[in-house]
Amino acid sequence: MNDLYFIDYQPKVMLVDTLGMRPDCELAHRRLCDYIWAMGEAPPDDAATLREIARVPPENWVRVRGELMLKGWHVKEGRFTHKGTVNTGERCRQVHANRVASSRAANAVRWNKNGVSSDSERTPQSIPKRTPTGTPSAVRRLSYLQSQSPLSYKAYKGLTRDQKELSQRLEKALGIQWLNDAGKWVNRIKSNPDKAGRVIAETESAMREERIKATPAQYAEQIWKEFA
Repeated sequence: MNDLYFIDYQPKVMLVDTLGMRPDCELAHRRLCDYIWAMGEAPPDDAATLREIARVPPENWVRVRGELMLKGWHVKEGRFTHKGTVNTGERCRQVHANRVASSRAANAVRWNKNGVSSDSERTPQSIPKRTPTGTPSAVRRLSYLQSQSPLSYKAYKGLTRDQKELSQRLEKALGIQWLNDAGKWVNRIKSNPDKAGRVIAETESAMREERIKATPAQYAEQIWKEFA
């Protein structure tokens, strides 16, 4: 999955498009759009997974799903998707790729001017250091967006090497659901790493064997309650 840090978001289009939608349906629509843009693919057409992404309680899901489908959401190859949302993501990824290519070309010219003629010569010493620009808050936001894992949050600093490994394994297992539960699980890993390790191992095993009927996050939470 290629990281996408910017979406060509048009507020007027979204406001007009969501006129008349119930609040819970609009929230579901926007969160499912964010999921596709963040993950680079549509979520699986699984009721429990979709409800968790959309923040919709089970008793309201049938109604919300029906309204979403009136807005263009549909099932394709086992995934709940939206053509306009996918097209927007693809267009923005192409824009991002073009900008990266342009930056590389400009860097190549600059490096050549500095006497650096090939990739093999681009050592850390040969590349001029750049000082981040912008306000401190803007720099912090940029650092966050460029991070690969929620473990970069300040709240997660101070983990031991083993605790970080456990957190990364659980993040991989929970996927997008990790963003909602990260703080809770990091605290559990800090306070009871042995139990957390057993829960993570069982969750990974259940995923491989396709024994999970709900979501990995719900399964891990249940196993945590059951394990001593």
